[in-house]
Amino acid sequence: MIKAIIFDLGKVIAAFDFEIGFRTISQFCTYSIDEIREKIMTSPEIYLYETGKITSREFFDKINRRLALTLTREQFFAVWNSIFAAETILPESMFAELSAKYRLVMLSDTNESHIKFLRPKLPHFKHFDAFVFSYEIGELKPSAKMFAVAVEKAECAANECLFVDDKAVNVEGAIAYGLEAFQFLSAKEFENELKLRDLK
Repeated sequence: MIKAIIFDLGKVIAAFDFEIGFRTISQFCTYSIDEIREKIMTSPEIYLYETGKITSREFFDKINRRLALTLTREQFFAVWNSIFAAETILPESMFAELSAKYRLVMLSDTNESHIKFLRPKLPHFKHFDAFVFSYEIGELKPSAKMFAVAVEKAECAANECLFVDDKAVNVEGAIAYGLEAFQFLSAKEFENELKLRDLK
């Protein structure tokens, strides 16, 4: 019997597109969009930032040196957070409904800046009972530690938790850990999955 639902954040609740940020950054350095994408997304700084091993200030300093940006730290993080769409993928009303029946936990690979930006903007957050963020735990999904903390926050057994994530590798990791899980494909498919499992 499912007692808790554990949700990923990006591309399940919040829609985002890093290309928006890359295009904007290209206006403040000499590199092309392709070069910026390569220099940021393959850099060790992304991993270090999302696992909390460097601060927001250190992340900016490292990326600034890598790209020789003509942006202040505040301007950079405004661009860094501009990747998020105003409209969410799943509506707040769905979380209000689910929170009346299940304990809700957010489990996300993310960083301090994104959470500070999103928390006041998304009313979805108020329906969650607990949060597990990679930058606070020091690891990324699908590590067993991330799932262990999420299950602890869910306050029930692993097999009483349903995990929803857009990445197949994370779903596979959750199942290996003992959770029920399925891959998020669309809002409609998500609702269908809940109905198939008699959870809605």
